[in-house]
Amino acid sequence: VILMATARMRATLDRIRAAGLPAETPAAAVQWATTAAQKTVSATLATLADASALAGIGAPAVIVVGECAGLREHLKWVERTPLFGRTVVVTRSREAAPQFATALRRLGAEVVEFPTIETAPPSSYAALDRAIARLSSPARDSFDWIIFTSATGVESFVERLKSRDRDIRELGRASIAAIGPATAARLADYAIRAAAVPDEYRAEQIIPAIGIKRIRGKRFLIARAEVAREALPEILRDKGAKEVVVAPAYRTVKPKGAQIERMRGLIASGSIDLVTFTSSSTVANFCDLIGASASLLKAAAIGPITAATASERGFEVVVRPGKYTIAALTEAIAEYFAAGNGGT
Repeated sequence: VILMATARMRATLDRIRAAGLPAETPAAAVQWATTAAQKTVSATLATLADASALAGIGAPAVIVVGECAGLREHLKWVERTPLFGRTVVVTRSREAAPQFATALRRLGAEVVEFPTIETAPPSSYAALDRAIARLSSPARDSFDWIIFTSATGVESFVERLKSRDRDIRELGRASIAAIGPATAARLADYAIRAAAVPDEYRAEQIIPAIGIKRIRGKRFLIARAEVAREALPEILRDKGAKEVVVAPAYRTVKPKGAQIERMRGLIASGSIDLVTFTSSSTVANFCDLIGASASLLKAAAIGPITAATASERGFEVVVRPGKYTIAALTEAIAEYFAAGNGGT
């Protein structure tokens, strides 16, 4: 195995032959190994230099000489993975990105993590603190339902509850609803079971999940991001809810230190096959950070609201999973490329 030897490849291979290795010994040159740009040339000790020159192999590259190089057709498992050769951008927050990025890498993708959001405390905790204070109020003043719209909302709510020296058992009277399995799973981490989780993971579908009879005349608390769609509160009021309190538990902001110039360079060079979005905020912030060049990209969006935002911003949305989960999004991306989309 010879590292960084492309500049003197011919001379190096000739020296190996002169030392006694047969000219027909299998040999290979691998450029940009383990990345989406990987390119491999298989030949023999005598022909590898010419074959590499013809294929345009350049630095950085690894040269392998020996019988093992002849087994490449049997061993190139990574090149058979669904996303091999694809560069996919993950725009989730630094905290949320690793699981998604790991799943894509296991399918062979080269993943560029470019967080476009991070969480911060809300501008004011006043509304949330007033809501928390009501948890222990008499039944006529407390909440019948608490709705969480994200796993981050669950974490932020619980942290604020603890900071106010309150007890999780104070939620006991209220029923809990979660929009999506990830939110329900985060609630379960705190031993809180969601009584309602919609089959379709969007705000509008929480209504049939709860049921009209359990909405009329009831008091609702929605713990969510500071800036979010108003569809859910409006629908609950329209369906007869007695009170709907929206309490910001966190806000999303653009991250500091984003590698903007690197991302612009990747876009300009045509290196990106797909950019993934998991919320409308990730779309908006990506465009704000990168500029007009973002519209040159194909996108994968986790749900219809996010897809609509991406389309409005000029992206060609080519992947929309049937279920609005990271697992479904990952599977849909693999299926998209396995079907021969996105070029070679």
